[in-house]
Amino acid sequence: MRHIAVTGSSRSNPYMDLLLSRCPPSVAVSRISNKKISQINDAPIPDVVLVNWEEQIFTGADSAFQARSLATRYIRDLRKYAESGGHIVWMVHNAHPHSDLFTHHLTMMRKKIMRSASAILHQNVESLRYADTLDSEADPDKNYYIPHPSYLTAYDLRPSFEADRTSVLIFGRILPYKNLEWFIRFHELHIPKTPLTIAGQADDQGYVEYIAKSISQNKRISFAAGRIEDDDLAAHFDKAKCILLTDHDTINSGVAHLALQGGAIIVAPDTAYYREILPPSGHRFFYQPNSFMSLKKAVRNAFKLNTEEHRQVVEAYMRRAAYINSDRISLALFRVLESLVGQTPSDDRHQPQELGAL
Repeated sequence: MRHIAVTGSSRSNPYMDLLLSRCPPSVAVSRISNKKISQINDAPIPDVVLVNWEEQIFTGADSAFQARSLATRYIRDLRKYAESGGHIVWMVHNAHPHSDLFTHHLTMMRKKIMRSASAILHQNVESLRYADTLDSEADPDKNYYIPHPSYLTAYDLRPSFEADRTSVLIFGRILPYKNLEWFIRFHELHIPKTPLTIAGQADDQGYVEYIAKSISQNKRISFAAGRIEDDDLAAHFDKAKCILLTDHDTINSGVAHLALQGGAIIVAPDTAYYREILPPSGHRFFYQPNSFMSLKKAVRNAFKLNTEEHRQVVEAYMRRAAYINSDRISLALFRVLESLVGQTPSDDRHQPQELGAL
């Protein structure tokens, strides 16, 4: 039996659960925390280590010296594992971590991970471009295309075509780099009479307090900073005519994938990444980053849709979500992982032929 160790968290995570959902019976999967990466060198040593969310090792670090020490130990353990014959697979999950601290150390660490990796998994073309900025001389044969799976089997959230949609929604982790102040200012200047809801989990209490204070006098803005339970998703999405995606430099947006099944029109920055993951019928709701007037036009276009037009766009979102279903993506992932150790999955009939080496 093959053994694959997956880093990132020792606990269940919807995204990782979907990626691993079609694990073959011949493969055993274990999950380990990135902060305990040394465990990959303890018996039984895994055949493959899938590295995810490696920036987690910096959580709690309060100095550049400490960050460097953490990165050095992390790379040392990965190299020891690779030198013993193990296979490292790196999943490129994001271009910038949830914290802006120690980004230089993260970049240097990722360069070294790339050089030790047997395979690098990309969820989109922008991920390839990002990896090229890390190491333009990396072996292109290491690259594989494994798209982000949709959340259709992870969440019960589905479009409600009978809902009274009158508001704008900003959903997802509440973090300083998302520049929520800019979107609040946009609301004040251009859509002050339209209800705006900002909802999501928060890790930076100081930033939460800052945002709360800035909107304290605006009764049209609702602010829910905290974990949103699965059963509460519909309460937010069913009220929204559109959902604003805020990150214009991201290479992976879980919120965008969740929004595909939420029933609201997706208003997103006009970037190559969003053009890749959102269907063409939704591209007219793109806006130019940092442009109030462009965003205003995109929001107006969303609110101008009648019931049938709205339904047609949302149905296109759902078709896209169905296409990138977790079964297809998980099968493709294990095809890559098992090929590294010389074992091809027995049932090739269900392997998506269009997924694989880039």
